[in-house]
Amino acid sequence: MLKRLAMMKKETAFQETKRLKVFATKLGADLVGVADLSHYHDLYSFSRPLLEEFPFAISMAVRLSNPIIDRITKEDPTEMYVHHYRTVNALLDEIAIRVANYCQAKGHRALPISAAQILDQGRLLGTVSHKAIAVLAGLGWQGKSLLVVNKRFGPRMRLVSVLATLPLVPAKPLKNRCGKCIACIKICP
Repeated sequence: MLKRLAMMKKETAFQETKRLKVFATKLGADLVGVADLSHYHDLYSFSRPLLEEFPFAISMAVRLSNPIIDRITKEDPTEMYVHHYRTVNALLDEIAIRVANYCQAKGHRALPISAAQILDQGRLLGTVSHKAIAVLAGLGWQGKSLLVVNKRFGPRMRLVSVLATLPLVPAKPLKNRCGKCIACIKICP
């Protein structure tokens, strides 16, 4: 009986994960993954209490526009890029709020973490590392540029996270595929 109950819970979590990913995608997320926060190594003392409250994180990404990113140089990040960056962050924040509300409507706790809020200006740290969560959620691997690299979008994406108690099935982190490649380091302005 206990084994059957455990199987039913796992199946329910699998179906819920699938529904949540479809929901987030319809809101505009290009990538959605779930991270097991027990594997998150807290680098920021101010996030430790949050991580104890939430077993999962939902990581979502929106792809950045190739033509806008291609125009960036060391000397000029371009006004177009600045506007694009702000617009994508606003979209990510809205997706995160709606995904958190989805979890809450199911009777669970959820906390959207802003895509670009900085809590420590000196070290440019946010509440949690969206990059670390995205790697744990299987959205990509950490490249040598320290950006998350996705096999479809490369590093051209912005990330947001939602901490949640909703029972979900976490992904497994992807194997780093950079090897000896240093193309991202050479091209990054």
